[in-house]
Amino acid sequence: MNLTYIILLLFLITYIPFYFYVRTGKLEKYGLVHWGPAVMFRTKFGLRIMDRLARYKRFWNFFGIVSRILTVILMAFIIFIVIVDLMMLPRMFGGPNISIEYALAIPGLNPMLPLVYGLIGLIVAMVVHELAHGIQSRTNDIEVRSSGLLYLVVPMGAFVEPDDEGVKNASRGARMNMYSAGIATNVTLAAVLFIIMSAGMLGSLTTDHGDSPAVTAISGDSPAIAAGIPTTSIMLDWPTENDFDLDPSVPMDLKYLTKDGERTATGFRMGIFVADVASGSPAASLGMKEKFIYEINGERMKNLQHLSDTLKGFAAGEDIQVTLVTVGGDVQLPVTVTLAAHPDDHSRGYIGIYMNYSGMLFSTPNDVLALAKNPFAFSESITDIGYDAISYIGSPFRGYSPLPESVQWWYDADNTFWIAVTAIYWIFWLNLVLAIFNALPARTFDGGALFHGGVDWITEKFVKEEERRSRIVESVSSIVSTVMLCAFAIIVIVILI
Repeated sequence: MNLTYIILLLFLITYIPFYFYVRTGKLEKYGLVHWGPAVMFRTKFGLRIMDRLARYKRFWNFFGIVSRILTVILMAFIIFIVIVDLMMLPRMFGGPNISIEYALAIPGLNPMLPLVYGLIGLIVAMVVHELAHGIQSRTNDIEVRSSGLLYLVVPMGAFVEPDDEGVKNASRGARMNMYSAGIATNVTLAAVLFIIMSAGMLGSLTTDHGDSPAVTAISGDSPAIAAGIPTTSIMLDWPTENDFDLDPSVPMDLKYLTKDGERTATGFRMGIFVADVASGSPAASLGMKEKFIYEINGERMKNLQHLSDTLKGFAAGEDIQVTLVTVGGDVQLPVTVTLAAHPDDHSRGYIGIYMNYSGMLFSTPNDVLALAKNPFAFSESITDIGYDAISYIGSPFRGYSPLPESVQWWYDADNTFWIAVTAIYWIFWLNLVLAIFNALPARTFDGGALFHGGVDWITEKFVKEEERRSRIVESVSSIVSTVMLCAFAIIVIVILI
């Protein structure tokens, strides 16, 4: 059985008797009460701080307006993420999935969340979020009865508990300020930390290998794997792209640098390697996978750009002669390939190959650092910005925090620097993610309450009868909430199965 399931089972076995004991009321004097199937631990922590900070009413009223604007932006963004993920669902079926650990925001148990950095980030994000709710409540003269933690088998998060009657009697604007405060404060803190991390700390990094090709990934059953070349290797004596004149039939000595020093792969064959082929493509039917492309119509292909430019010149249905070289260096006889129609332009020829250099994908230390500092460094359109934002939020799944530990040796910095920048990154990231997901327009999220208030405000312009308006607002809010929660649940389930 998966270790995570065992741990969760132990949590459940422990939680059930604890929950029923709490229901007896014997622990209420210690602040422990049940709330539905969950357990609340009520405290007075932070209430005085909320009262003191709430005295600056002019500032918090202005911040309330800003908070609503920020929440609307994040609400649009989380809806965009859900729509993009739904569109990608067909590709997810049958593909690699992630284990249940990733669905749990528990540092140390979730492989993506480091124990120490994750705990620090979560505590800061939750405290800031709930403190902001409490301050806005007190600013609008809504009593805050308690603050504390919420449990349901595993810790679910922190809370502040405003007086129900006070919330009910408050104006719609005051309620919207209160609900949006946590989201906006998380975003504000995340923005400040990002500037410190990006412009300040990462901006100070230097490297001796800035524009040198660095191996970022290696495909299986490739010459690079066979030669034992590790990822993060820096290529030495490497020509520019336009100067490449590759001949995989002739072995060479490939020099590269690793964290442990310089190495040489003797007898290495460098060429345009077919790492994979598209299912049902001409390349798949001719067995081109894991071979080098040597010539097209008798012309030797010098590099990836040369091959790409050459293939663009052929039309769908056109026959071409392709000469391949095996990984052992044997030049094969030319084969005739009838090009299919390209998926994006049916008039263009399509062969269906995924290429790299001898199994290696490259970037440069400068480009990796540029993306860590600015996720939109290479965005060319509004669509690119949207997709790059999603990609950056998901960067911890790829080992970035803000840079993978494996590439830190590329840059001139000591361990103290990396500890500091990693801590800042996780506080930034968890504040950002908490804000984004809380903006989801669904019940149980702050965004659901904000959406309800927004619909009420819009409906008020057209429907004057209060009872009828209330029914419309409840119906719209309920439908949107159900759709969002179902869509989110479907995405999570597909990713996990």
